Amino acid sequence: SSRRSLLREVSDATTRAAMLFVFGAVLFALMGQRMNALRIEAASRPMRSFALGLVGGVATLAGIALIGITIIGLPVAAVLILGAVFAAYAGICAVLATAGKALVGHKTENPHIHLLVGCALFLVSGAIPFVGGLVTLAVVLMGIGVVVATRGAGTFQPNSGRISLAGPYRT
Repeated sequence: SSRRSLLREVSDATTRAAMLFVFGAVLFALMGQRMNALRIEAASRPMRSFALGLVGGVATLAGIALIGITIIGLPVAAVLILGAVFAAYAGICAVLATAGKALVGHKTENPHIHLLVGCALFLVSGAIPFVGGLVTLAVVLMGIGVVVATRGAGTFQPNSGRISLAGPYRT
């Protein structure tokens, strides 16, 4: 039974890494520029991404809890949860691709190979008893942080800071 449970854990971990690779490969194929923006942020400021991930994760949970208090806000909160999970996984894939590029970037420029190496590294490091949990926490927080730092990979543009009393069509 212990052998069977060990095989089950290895199978589950491999399946999770494979699904993460497939999700990331689809994101790189469909949203290459936005994923590259996430990768650049992860490579240029990793500790800032980690800190923003911690703050952004707590703020997201608090915001969703506040929205979900009312019955009318429950569907909105459900949609926000789905969007937050999708964005977090996109950030995680970008972080893993960045780690893969650090390892094999001198051999190839293919982001799918970088993602594959990053997912394999994540799989192997997740198997280490105490270190695996810390690595997973760091990757998840960095993934959330790169999404927060890039404002959803360019989805939300910053406010110009100007308030026009004449309206948007007058100069």
